Amino acid sequence: MRVAAHALSVSRALLAVPLVVALHGGAAAAALAVLLLAIVSDVLDGVLARRSVRPGGRFGAYLDVGADAVFLLSGLTTLWALGRMPAWLPIVAAAMLARFFATSPRATGPRYDPVGKHYGTLLYGVLAVWLLGAPAHVLQVTLVLVAVATAASLVGRTRFLRGSARVAPPAVKR
Repeated sequence: MRVAAHALSVSRALLAVPLVVALHGGAAAAALAVLLLAIVSDVLDGVLARRSVRPGGRFGAYLDVGADAVFLLSGLTTLWALGRMPAWLPIVAAAMLARFFATSPRATGPRYDPVGKHYGTLLYGVLAVWLLGAPAHVLQVTLVLVAVATAASLVGRTRFLRGSARVAPPAVKR
């Protein structure tokens, strides 16, 4: 099952190519279909990895987040390049994903903080809303949500990492 989960992660990263092609071709329905395939692959690879006799471990976790990063950043960057999204959104998304990798030690594997673990889900939602061509006020709301989630994730991850780095005080003998 682990191999299947890894294959789904790799396929999600590869789905970035048809997403970018569809966006450049103005094929919104095709881009949405590719996005839905990516979301399904993300859900399924998580289910398969958790059901595995020996869960995917560090490699699978990094592969999953890496596939999300490739797919999401490809879509967000393409929308920016086409003039449909402000430049700061893919830049902030890239910085947040880079921060996740930089603060997740290779020896122990990814470190998921309470807010940050849902950040990718938010970005999938934002991509969907923008692909659907939502009204301007809805698009503005997604930008505010990303800004708030980014701030919350930065604060939450800092606190999480500080808290997890603390060593428990020695037990007092009675």
